Amino acid sequence: MQAFRNRKLRLAGLAGVSLTATALLVREIDARGFYGSSSDATTLIADLRADLPSAQSDGSVLENVVFDGRKLSLEFVADERVDLQLLRDSGRDRRCALWRSALRRGDVQEVEYRYRQGGAASSTHLDATVCG
Repeated sequence: MQAFRNRKLRLAGLAGVSLTATALLVREIDARGFYGSSSDATTLIADLRADLPSAQSDGSVLENVVFDGRKLSLEFVADERVDLQLLRDSGRDRRCALWRSALRRGDVQEVEYRYRQGGAASSTHLDATVCG
């Protein structure tokens, strides 16, 4: 209890609680507009379509972007040298960071990453519950 009587420790505790509350609030309401630029889903989709076909850093090529107002499908072709399962299952945090805001706002209900390689196809899906 002695620590709570010290004014400096009280101020430090108050600052810590304030920073924590602010971080949780920003995450909960997705208030990125307050501290930086944010793009809406329409802009992100238009940017992706403008650069088609687009070579990706993971060895795949983004060939098509289809949006029906609810579901966004990103269609990739993978080189035979790339492990299709690893490609599909990797990068979820990065993908969620890109689409979390649009999923929370309801601009997009689902994002599908669809990969084709030779005769095989595989896909992974993101929604607000996965990226929450």
